[in-house]
Amino acid sequence: MLIDIIKLGIHTMNHNGPLAMKKNNLEEAANWIDRLHELDNDEKQELTIWLQNKDNKIAFDKIAKVFGDDEIKNALHIYSVESKTNKKRLKSQSSTLPVRIGLAACVAALTVISYLSLTPEQHTLKNQSVSALNTIEQSTVVNSKLGERKSTLLEDGSFVHLNADSDISVTLKKTSRYVEFNKGQVFFDIAKDSKRPFIIESNQATIKVLGTSFDVEKDHENTVVTVYEGKVSVTSGRTVTLIPPQQAIVKDNEIIVKNNLKLNQLPAWRTGWIELNQQPFFILIDKLQSYSAKKIIISSQLDKTIVSGRFKLDTPYESIQLVAATYDWSVSEDDTHIYIQSS
Repeated sequence: MLIDIIKLGIHTMNHNGPLAMKKNNLEEAANWIDRLHELDNDEKQELTIWLQNKDNKIAFDKIAKVFGDDEIKNALHIYSVESKTNKKRLKSQSSTLPVRIGLAACVAALTVISYLSLTPEQHTLKNQSVSALNTIEQSTVVNSKLGERKSTLLEDGSFVHLNADSDISVTLKKTSRYVEFNKGQVFFDIAKDSKRPFIIESNQATIKVLGTSFDVEKDHENTVVTVYEGKVSVTSGRTVTLIPPQQAIVKDNEIIVKNNLKLNQLPAWRTGWIELNQQPFFILIDKLQSYSAKKIIISSQLDKTIVSGRFKLDTPYESIQLVAATYDWSVSEDDTHIYIQSS
């Protein structure tokens, strides 16, 4: 078994370095990672508590490197959010991050664990080097394709979750963190750092946070900011401070604040759905367009039809057909377009 091979690597390490004191932590970390995609709700909460111990966290991070660090941290982040936002009842969430391990990974586990034990000084120097790099300006582009939802762990420990067809540019500096919001919709879960504010710029507003969870959506007319945790300041002509469950809609240098929204733990799009409640049909089409390689064309007399319901984002054609059947519209398509017309 994979876990037995990893434990063998741990037991055969040189026990003279500081890492030898944490053999049990490494074994427990290997056990958690081996079962990560199978954990039930109680175990997810137990893992979240276990990781609050510094030695456990260090051991977990070391073992995680063998398996694909970002995927495992992303799965842990989901468990942590569930525990943090609903302490009484953990909402069930299926994992889409199976740990794919073969013989090569087992060998890698032995190699990495042995390396960490036999050359602790080199490992410490490596960590110092990474820390030094983090004080230098780092810029990266994060984007998602049509029909793709994407989660990315930033160097500062923040997570950005992109809806389909979204694009941001991230710059991390010693004294600040900056995002240029180009298009789409992104859920931000920002690592707390009081010395480095996290600033998001769209062409309509400036959004500033220290550490929080919120959603930003930008289209050709509006920038919409929805706060799920913490505080967010939004500036466009004036500055407003938002707390959960508030939302700011920014348009033409004006800010409209909505209060007491009924928010779920996460935006519906994070689970692959779009929910509408008495909203114009064109809003649904705008959302589905990010998941359709074909251009969706709707006749002008239909775009303001009021619709309600829950629609699957990953199957835009079927979602359109569902609405069309309700109103007796016709739907057709060719190689490049989907057409919606009244019958």
